[in-house]
This record gives sequence, structure tokens and C-alpha cells, in this order.
Amino acid sequence: MAAAQESQAAQWARLVDRYIEEGSFADAERLVKRMLEFGAGDERTERLYRSLQNWKYLDVRNGVLVRYTGRASALTLPGCIQVIEGGAFQDNRRLTAVTLPASVRMIEDGAFRGCINLKMVNTQGGVELVGKAAFENTPYDPMRTGRCLHCGGELSVFGKCKSCGRLRAK
Repeated sequence: MAAAQESQAAQWARLVDRYIEEGSFADAERLVKRMLEFGAGDERTERLYRSLQNWKYLDVRNGVLVRYTGRASALTLPGCIQVIEGGAFQDNRRLTAVTLPASVRMIEDGAFRGCINLKMVNTQGGVELVGKAAFENTPYDPMRTGRCLHCGGELSVFGKCKSCGRLRAK
């Protein structure tokens, strides 16, 4: 019986991964909740469930984060996101910190415009293009934090990354 439960849990986990890859976060959340109710989850499943509480408010289409309507103050984005569309977080007054996965390559114009409490953007590396005014009217400033959005390396006083050599995006 235990082997059958493990097999079922593995099937559910694969389905959850597929839902997340497709951006179907509400479906993933429901399945993870069911897994936890049936005792088919572990610590990773519990962490994933907590993440899905915020991810279900993400509108992701073909790897593009179109809009976030949640109320989290700190948010870690899932690895299925490659682009953060302009205005995706615009005027979100609750957001103080966001962690971008390595899959994020581009942050479009005005993506975080007006996020008046956004003080920290953590990257796993990978951001290649940051649009104009992406962080307009926010307290976040890559120069102040001294961290490169592309690789996370240290910025010189002139805004050039000491690790990858890129100039700061702004």
C-alpha cells in the first residue's frame, strides 16, 4: 500500500510541475492542497503550497508575467517566467521585496513603476534587459544597492559590474 501511495504522490508531483510550467497556479494550488490533505506531501510540498498562495495571483501567459494582483509584501517568482511585462506590478503599494528566478531575462518599461515600498530586488542572474522607468517612483535603485541585475555581482561607482562587465540598467 505504501508503494502505491508513493507512486500516486509522484504522479501528482509531476502534474503540479506541469501546472506551474503552464502558469496554472490555481490548479497547482488545489492539487498540492489535496496532496497535503492525503499525507502525500513532504517539506518541499509544504513550501510549494505557501508559494502558491501568492502565485495564484500571477497572470502568466507563455512565460510573460502580465500582471500580479496579490497582496504579498515579499514575493519569489516561479521559474516559468521569462519576461516581466510593463506595468505588471505598477502601483503595488504592498510589495517591499521581489526575488527573480534565473529564467527572467527582461523587465519591461514601467514594470514596477509606482511600487513605493519596493526596496529590494534579488536576482538569480539572467536579467539581460531592463526597460526605461522599470523602477520609476520606487525606493529601489540598483546603484544604491550596489548589485547587478544580470549576475548579482558588485557594481562600481560608475555603474559597471565588476563580475560581468555590464553597465547598470536604468
